[in-house]
Amino acid sequence: MVVLCGRPYHIDPLINQKIPQLLTGFGVDFITEDAVPDNGTSRFDGLQVLTQWAYPNRLYHAASWVAGQPNHVQLVQLNSFGCGPDAVALEENRQILEAGGKNLTLVKVDDISSTGSVRLRIRSMVESLIRQDREKRQERRQEKRKTTPHFEKRDRKRQIIAPFLQTIIPDTCRRCFRPRDMRSRSFLRRTGCPSKPV
Repeated sequence: MVVLCGRPYHIDPLINQKIPQLLTGFGVDFITEDAVPDNGTSRFDGLQVLTQWAYPNRLYHAASWVAGQPNHVQLVQLNSFGCGPDAVALEENRQILEAGGKNLTLVKVDDISSTGSVRLRIRSMVESLIRQDREKRQERRQEKRKTTPHFEKRDRKRQIIAPFLQTIIPDTCRRCFRPRDMRSRSFLRRTGCPSKPV
């Protein structure tokens, strides 16, 4: 079974390159990400992104659900443009699935000039799942994701080192960090040496 993720406009066969028909042609059952079971307790505690948009939240929920399912349940994500929130959501979904021992199958529908490459990618995914030895197939345990530690009061004694971007940036950083008792230092453009700490 495949969970097929995409934006609402990906339902149009001219945009989605008939990927749903490809899946069913290979004998694969699929549901869309908005049909993923939800018992009302969806939590995004382990995410490393800001969950403020409904569309990426649906993707994260679908990826988390797929990551916790047996290996024959996979996720295929349709993508157009790959910028803005989509770029962040793609990387987060990849990490969620990797923590569950699975790969993200991504199809960039706006990059397709011939459907042969999409057919090959979908067929490869389906064949790899079919060829797995059914007796040896085991449910994979979901690993705990590595996250960036939170900044705490004791971390204020640390020094923040920033690259030199423009002449105004170091002064702006110092003004932002000084009221919070934080020290900052930026690298000078020409010498590559750190400036004096503040």
